[in-house]
Amino acid sequence: LEDVVVRAASHQALERERLDKEINRSGEEARSVDTKLKNNAFVERAPAAVVEEHRRRLKDLNAQLAKLKQAREGLS
Repeated sequence: LEDVVVRAASHQALERERLDKEINRSGEEARSVDTKLKNNAFVERAPAAVVEEHRRRLKDLNAQLAKLKQAREGLS
C-alpha cells in the first residue's frame, strides 16, 4: 500500500511539472501573438487573413491556458 501511495505522489509531481511547462510555453506564445496584435504597423500592413488568424490563435491559446491552469490547480 505504501508503494502505491509513493507512486501516486510521484505521478502527481510529474504531471504538475508537465503542466507547468505547458503553461509556460503557451503563456509565452500567447504573449508573443498579443505583442504582434498590439503593433499597429503589423495590423495595418499584414493581410486581413493573417491578422484574423493571429486573433483566433490568441483566443485559442487563452482558452488552452485556462484549461491547463484549472488542471494544475486540481493537482495541488
